Amino acid sequence: MALLAAALCALVMFSTRDHIEPPAAPPRTTARAASDDAVLPASARLTRYEQARRGIDPQVFQSVGPGVYQIIRLGAARPPGDALAFVHSRVQRARAGDFSATFEIYLAVRDCQNYISGDADTALALEVQGGVDPRELSTSERKLAECTLLAGNAALWNEHWLEMAAHQGSIEAQLMYAVDVTSVLGPSSQRLANPEKTLEWKDTARSYLEQVAATGNLDAMVRLSNAYAKGVFVQRSSEMSYAYALAANRMKPGTFDAAFMVSLQTDLSVQQQASARSASAEIYNACCAH
Repeated sequence: MALLAAALCALVMFSTRDHIEPPAAPPRTTARAASDDAVLPASARLTRYEQARRGIDPQVFQSVGPGVYQIIRLGAARPPGDALAFVHSRVQRARAGDFSATFEIYLAVRDCQNYISGDADTALALEVQGGVDPRELSTSERKLAECTLLAGNAALWNEHWLEMAAHQGSIEAQLMYAVDVTSVLGPSSQRLANPEKTLEWKDTARSYLEQVAATGNLDAMVRLSNAYAKGVFVQRSSEMSYAYALAANRMKPGTFDAAFMVSLQTDLSVQQQASARSASAEIYNACCAH
């Protein structure tokens, strides 16, 4: 299970339906999102934070400061036992719109997909004092046995659970939507065959992260800064990367180290730095000023 936690962190820290529609509201530009949210009173911004807190498993919700939080999921994706039975116990709730149940199914299915594909635990490929750690081997064998029946159920195995949970309103799913591309778009061969879906994913991923950042979520701020720095699902912009990094550091000092901040500054003119600071203030005020 160490692998799933690592995969989730690295992915921060892992249908019978062919398509799930993106959020009803059209994606907003960053500047528009910040300016629209900034006009809301402080009480409304606090309500967004409180609504987010109530919709997140308290075991993974971590308060960083007033109106600021992170999601830290280090435990098992599902309890031990038959994965198919676990999924079946939540399907009815998920299809009725319960995003918590839908996200739990996603975690269980993704966990099994990782073990079935052999990607779940790279530790198995490492030598531990001259051989494979028997504890890791035992976990892998148990997981494979638990996942066999679920893997044989094509309808549940191939359902777009992550996309569904994000659309239903799960903040964890909306965060994962931007990084677990395979669960949304399928393997690279499918993405090449469906470029329109890839463009839709880019717009929706950005929109989700902007919405989640507006609730005071530090993870979304960090991902947006990294996305703009690398040009992932948004056009590369050192200015916007710097703006989100500044906002993240106001939310939690030291989130981005000094070396990274300097590296972003070197790509910006004095005027661009001033523009980034102004955008950062709008972004921060939209989520976290009280």
